[in-house]
Amino acid sequence: MNDPHVVALYYRVEHGSRYNYDGVPSFCHKAETFDIRIEERQVSFAMKEHYATKEDARERVEEYIRGWELEAELCQGPNTFKLRFDRPHIEDRNPTPTPGTVHRVWATPCRFTFTVSEPSVVVSPSSYPSPPLRRLKACPDVQSMLHRLAGFRDGKEPLPGMVYFCLTVIEESAGGRKEAAAKFGISHEVLIKLGQLSSEKGGTGARKAVGINRELQSGEERFLVEAVEKIIRRVAEVAHDSSTIHPKITMSCFPEP
Repeated sequence: MNDPHVVALYYRVEHGSRYNYDGVPSFCHKAETFDIRIEERQVSFAMKEHYATKEDARERVEEYIRGWELEAELCQGPNTFKLRFDRPHIEDRNPTPTPGTVHRVWATPCRFTFTVSEPSVVVSPSSYPSPPLRRLKACPDVQSMLHRLAGFRDGKEPLPGMVYFCLTVIEESAGGRKEAAAKFGISHEVLIKLGQLSSEKGGTGARKAVGINRELQSGEERFLVEAVEKIIRRVAEVAHDSSTIHPKITMSCFPEP
């Protein structure tokens, strides 16, 4: 092949046994370097830039995919939405002339198995997860916080412990609470509230003895969960590009606790 060009990459939507995307409407999205279409769990990334090999094209696309999968996990939980590589579409932009011949290369499709032991309740989403508004990177801190968030969602970890762990992660990453507020664009008031609620309340799931007789109110629980989700997303945004100034996360971003 004289001048190979990756026209598109094809992936397949995979998910845990709790989810069923059968019948979900097709989805189209225009990203900076490729156009995306999902139809019947088949995903195409039509490249807008030139890549000579599938490996180079995959490196560019899969950085984006990891952020998309992270956004889906934040919004809906683990094993909600995964993309598995299927095949490339490669054409020769300068083929050796042969009358009557069309020069096109398709790689042999790959088969993948994705099996997760989960409850029998099946969720049928009305749409595919939307890509994140800003690029995300699943750095180790993000992965560790997601793991604890998943434990809370599965009922394996009390809310106060999960929240305080995530608060500690960003504080240690930045060198302190005020430093974390500045580094990640989070109001210091939000971090103080997270620390207070996760340390001083919680009932039987309290992190400290002082909170055993002080239950979290429903509004406080909602605030804690939503704040952790926003913080994880923000850490992933900063991990992707620390030079970008993101909208500040303040108490006004949440319902009144």
